[in-house]
Amino acid sequence: MATTLTTREQIKDVFARQLAAGGYLAASLDLVARETGIKKPSVYHHFPGGKEALLAEVGNDYIATQHAKIIAAMATEGDLVTRLTALAVAVVDPTGVLAGFDDRLFDALSHIDDGTRTAISRAYVTQLLDPVEALFRDELTSGELVGSPSDSALLTNAFLHMARGITFRPDDPDLPQQLVTLFCDGARPRPQ
Repeated sequence: MATTLTTREQIKDVFARQLAAGGYLAASLDLVARETGIKKPSVYHHFPGGKEALLAEVGNDYIATQHAKIIAAMATEGDLVTRLTALAVAVVDPTGVLAGFDDRLFDALSHIDDGTRTAISRAYVTQLLDPVEALFRDELTSGELVGSPSDSALLTNAFLHMARGITFRPDDPDLPQQLVTLFCDGARPRPQ
């Protein structure tokens, strides 16, 4: 049974796709209204703060959804490769609709007010980066990976960029695990 989106959800969905496709400056409330099948004043009815309020809500929704996926993936039982593979799969958009959304969200921050920018940035760091960084810090501390615990931010950024670049291909379903294995092989201690 198909779920019908509310007008508010449709507005957010269309705006998120526009943001992912062309960035904040290319996203248009006129186009959002047209694609949603409403008049532009109705967009303002649902989002009185306009484009910036819409960005804030879409960004926070995205962060909350990704946070839930990251936490679930990190709870996966198994070795580091198994857990990181689950994490890699969790952060990828298999549909490709929101591919690059993180970068577009980051780019949009330079076009909004300081309060909204700070709130979105803080949520992104605490909900998306900090949990992954804690995992890498633990693995660095235990000696599973080479480096000092202070290298956890570098590993987090490198891993998440690699993971978000994964393209799911039916002919190669093992690609995420292969890339994670390669990543871990580069970060593990060398046998003496």
